[in-house]
Amino acid sequence: MEKEGVKTAEVIISALVFSVALLVTIIATFAAYRYAETAETRAKVYAAPNEWLESILAAQQAELSGYKILDAKAGTAQIPIDDAISIVAGENSLGSRMAGLDPPRMPEPDSAPAPRVRGNR
Repeated sequence: MEKEGVKTAEVIISALVFSVALLVTIIATFAAYRYAETAETRAKVYAAPNEWLESILAAQQAELSGYKILDAKAGTAQIPIDDAISIVAGENSLGSRMAGLDPPRMPEPDSAPAPRVRGNR
């Protein structure tokens, strides 16, 4: 015969089940909060256009892409940055540096140094 009274095993099992359910609920609530917070941050910070920064970038782009006389006496002018890059790249290309130069002469076979073999110092 069983004694009437508190069933300790059932109480402990019920308390453990309740504790696990409470822990899962707390973790799920925290995860949902973090997800909502991240979504709100993205909506406020990243999605909204920054008019101040866009105006600065537009002014810089206008400055870099326009023509302007800098010093009329010296004959200096400002040209768009893309044009300047093309001009400088064209002046420094291998073909323009080699124009007008004689090709290098090969050394005489007697005076040529011995070829170096990889690993041979």
